[in-house]
Amino acid sequence: LSSSSAASDVYKRQVLSLLAEGLTNREIAQRLALSLETIKWYNKQIYEKLGVGRRTEAVAVGRRYGLLAADGQEEDAGYKGTAALPTPLNDFVGRKEELQEIGRLLRENRLLTLTGPGGTGKTRLALEVAARARRAYEDGSYFADLAVVEEAGQVAAAMVRCLGLRDGGGRTVKEGGRSAKETLIHFLASRQILLIADNFEHVLPAAPVVTALLASAPRLAILVTSREPLRIYGEQEYRVAPLGVPSADTVTVEALE
Repeated sequence: LSSSSAASDVYKRQVLSLLAEGLTNREIAQRLALSLETIKWYNKQIYEKLGVGRRTEAVAVGRRYGLLAADGQEEDAGYKGTAALPTPLNDFVGRKEELQEIGRLLRENRLLTLTGPGGTGKTRLALEVAARARRAYEDGSYFADLAVVEEAGQVAAAMVRCLGLRDGGGRTVKEGGRSAKETLIHFLASRQILLIADNFEHVLPAAPVVTALLASAPRLAILVTSREPLRIYGEQEYRVAPLGVPSADTVTVEALE
């Protein structure tokens, strides 16, 4: 089920898995929050890739080639593996040297924290770095906004939500009774993902969650933005300088445009 899109690959596996459960196309569409036409398109792609003409044959071939979980083995139910970076409202201008340096540090370190006071553009920098490095992470880049998290104990659940790990009813998946942290560890273990943890200063006591994820997922990279470093093993800090103040001449020219 190869594809140039990691997200497409994930959807194909999910559709094939749900076909194996005996769900109708409409039920699969509801489970994955996709249109019925999209599910039919995925069915066609699956049949063509596997060289079959019906769902029972697709399931049989899928099992033969190990594309389905073995009996009793859980899939990552509800995973909607699309890259989930928010779209910035403005174009990125300047900071070329900073982008290059942050990109280099991210390639060399699995935990990079952009620190600095509020308003220095840390989040915007992180999003631009992630967008430019998108091809380096075959399973996608994801954004967890921790500014809305009230307690450190809710950080793992916020990361679960940003990864799209939900069941058919929109509830957070707890596979086999796992906690949110255990669900993350299980899910990320074999995947190559860039996870942005934004505004971590609100939940610094949750730093051990980051340590646990990196220890259990060797292909995971985490890009943090925070007013303070996490101060955990393996962290590389990059201080983001405040944005330059435009000169009076610049302001005058912009006002006339």
